[in-house]
Amino acid sequence: MSDRVRRHHSAERKAALLRRHVVEKVPVSQVCEEGQVKPSIFYRWQRDLLEGAATVFSARRTGRPAAHLFTSSPVSEL
Repeated sequence: MSDRVRRHHSAERKAALLRRHVVEKVPVSQVCEEGQVKPSIFYRWQRDLLEGAATVFSARRTGRPAAHLFTSSPVSEL
């Protein structure tokens, strides 16, 4: 049996790591190293973020609050 432990990252942690790459222009390799995440996982999160981006704009039209999607958590907390 494998000794690997699966990590479960919170939505806030995923957003903070993605934000470091997209907004702060930190290379993916550095973000992944600092966050102890494999690049393939990072790119999956990035794909999921972009595929779900339309929900942010549709939430505004329906009147549902979308503010929770943009909660800011400092990367230093990682």
